[in-house]
Amino acid sequence: ATGEENTYEYDEYRVEVPYRETLAEEIEKNFDIWLTFARDEEIKRLAGSVRDKRNLLLAEYDWTQNADSPLAPEKKAEWAAYRQALRDIPEQEGFPYSVVWPAKPE
Repeated sequence: ATGEENTYEYDEYRVEVPYRETLAEEIEKNFDIWLTFARDEEIKRLAGSVRDKRNLLLAEYDWTQNADSPLAPEKKAEWAAYRQALRDIPEQEGFPYSVVWPAKPE
C-alpha cells in the first residue's frame, strides 16, 4: 500500500504518516515520543491563543496607566491590578487548559 496515508489517533492527538512496511514497528517504538510531541504542540497552540487574547486586553487598556489618564488614582490602581492579573495568567494552575480571566474594573 505504498503512498497511502494512515492516521493514528490516541485521545485527541493525531499523527499522519505515509505507509511503509516498517510502520507498525516504528509506531510501537516511537509512540511515547510522538504522543509527547503532539501534547507539547497542543499546549503551545493553546498557550499562544490565551496569550494573544491577554495581550489584546493589555493593549486595549494601556491608556489607564498613562500619566495623563483621566482616571482617579484609586481607579488607576484597580486597572494596574487588573493588568497585573492578566500578566499572571500563564502562572495559573491548569494553564492553558483552564484559565480564570480577571474581572475588569468598572
